[in-house]
Amino acid sequence: MSALPHFPGASLDHGGQGLWPTILSAEQAALDVSPAAKTNPKHLYTSDRLIGIRVLGFLLLDLYEHRQLSFGAVPYNALIREITSCLSPLGSKGEKLQNLGLQYRNRILRVFRSSSNNSIPIEDSESDPPHVSDPLTQA
Repeated sequence: MSALPHFPGASLDHGGQGLWPTILSAEQAALDVSPAAKTNPKHLYTSDRLIGIRVLGFLLLDLYEHRQLSFGAVPYNALIREITSCLSPLGSKGEKLQNLGLQYRNRILRVFRSSSNNSIPIEDSESDPPHVSDPLTQA
């Protein structure tokens, strides 16, 4: 998985550019959690925190890049608000952002899940992705 770009430049508006250093800090924090990730690139793919923050970062970039499509800037602005809500003074900002990215990853993966036995097996999967609680589905 590719690292997030350090300078997204014209890829984000003012709101996204203001949040980008915090997203990069959360990515670095995820890398720092596992010393093995620095010496063995295979460990990068198993780090949920790293995957979560990169999903979030690349989703933000993609939503801004494609804002001219049918939904306009609504999804991008909604994601900006969600990211901003993670920046409250309580708790770890990096961990909150990483978990938000994992929630998006889990939502994306649900599209490919099947309740029947006709699902296509994934070769390199040892187990299901870890579940991150989703505040939208909690009653």
